Amino acid sequence: MGKVSGDARLRTAGGNIALRGATGRVDANTAGGDIELENISGSIDARTAGGAIRAELVPTGKGASELKTAGGRIRLAIPENAKASIEAVIRIEGRWGSRKERYDIRSDFPAATYDKRDDYEEIHATYLLNGGGERIYLETVNSDIEIRKLRR
Repeated sequence: MGKVSGDARLRTAGGNIALRGATGRVDANTAGGDIELENISGSIDARTAGGAIRAELVPTGKGASELKTAGGRIRLAIPENAKASIEAVIRIEGRWGSRKERYDIRSDFPAATYDKRDDYEEIHATYLLNGGGERIYLETVNSDIEIRKLRR
C-alpha cells in the first residue's frame, strides 16, 4: 500500500504486508509473511508467525508499539531525538537453544541493560532514548533484533 492518512489495519493469512506511510495507529498481522512499514508517525502493532519485521517509527506519544515475530529478524529504525523506552527480547527455543551465541540485539543507541539469560533461554535489553518515553516492545524467536537511527 501507499501512504495512509490516519489509522491502518492490514491483515493477511499467508502473505507479505508493506505500507509506505501512515499517521496514526498501524495494526499489521500476517500468519506467514514479512511486514515492512515505512514512514509511520504514531504507533505500531505488528505480528507475524513466520517472517521478518522492518519498521520506521516516529513515536507521537499517543500509544505503545509492539513488534512480534515467531521466526524472523526485527529491524526498527527510530529518530535519534525520539523519547522512547524500548524493550527487546530474543527467545531461544528448540534445538537452536545450544547456539544462542548466534543471536544478538544490535543498536545504534546505548543499552540501559543487556543480559544474555541462560536460565531463561533469552537475550533481553532495554534502551531509554532521551530519558525514556513511549513504550516500544520487540520480541522474536531464534533470530536477531536491530535498533537503528532513522536516517531521512
